[in-house]
Amino acid sequence: MSPLSTRDPLAILHDMERRSRAHAIGMPQREEVKVGWSGIAFRVGKENLLVHADEILEILTYPAITRVPGTQAWVKGVANVRGNLLPVMDLGGYLNGHRTPVNRTTRVLVSNQQGVFVGLVVDEVLGQRQFDEDERFTWDAANDDALDSTPYSAEGFRRDEETWRVFKLGQLTTQSRFMQVAV
Repeated sequence: MSPLSTRDPLAILHDMERRSRAHAIGMPQREEVKVGWSGIAFRVGKENLLVHADEILEILTYPAITRVPGTQAWVKGVANVRGNLLPVMDLGGYLNGHRTPVNRTTRVLVSNQQGVFVGLVVDEVLGQRQFDEDERFTWDAANDDALDSTPYSAEGFRRDEETWRVFKLGQLTTQSRFMQVAV
């Protein structure tokens, strides 16, 4: 018989605890966790824009679209997405009057803001981006004319030489001009 089998089970547990503590590595040091911002990066024309990740339901390749007569030039039409009709708008056409060329990088950002279910055509989706709060800035029109074409945000992020403007979809879908799609 082994010496452990004749010992009290409680004594065995205490012995195991003592040996475990002798070889234990200390608890990890507590580190300050930076609260970050996460969003989807996309391009409209030459503008680098971001939208908060929670505002996008999905990202589609450019679908087959049926044009709707009597609508604004920036209204692409409607698409059948898994049995649901999705109104599709050209974000570049709406913002600056320049139609977004449809090519292999063209994508549609699908969003539902305050009950407005819409697909927005963008030149390219650049993936997810994460920023630290210390990279956030408040945009000043006097400092950066290149961002003047996107009036739906007053904040963004700067990293290295790149500036990313946060685009507020909720502000877009509440604009009467955006909601007035008929000519």
